[in-house]
Amino acid sequence: MRHHSVIGETPGYDLSFQNSLGKIIRIEVKGTKNLTMTNFDLTRNELNAAKKFQGSYKVWMVTDVPRNPKIHELDDPYGKWEDGDIGIEPTAYEVRRLRAE
Repeated sequence: MRHHSVIGETPGYDLSFQNSLGKIIRIEVKGTKNLTMTNFDLTRNELNAAKKFQGSYKVWMVTDVPRNPKIHELDDPYGKWEDGDIGIEPTAYEVRRLRAE
């Protein structure tokens, strides 16, 4: 198991490991103190990684933190979005100056 942010890496997911078949699995972890998680934010980097690593990218939604944490897995979010099983919508836009005043 590799915890990427601990070693200063930002590949678009928090954890990765090699499964028993030799496939690299990539996991983005999202957490909430609530009992359920109906939505969460992905960064552009995370969404790009979900697209690039379709089939090996998962989101672990951890609920009821810190009392009684439970992991709910969303497998292949980009593929599920392409299939129409989940919705992905932009909720923020970056604004930056293009010319000096």
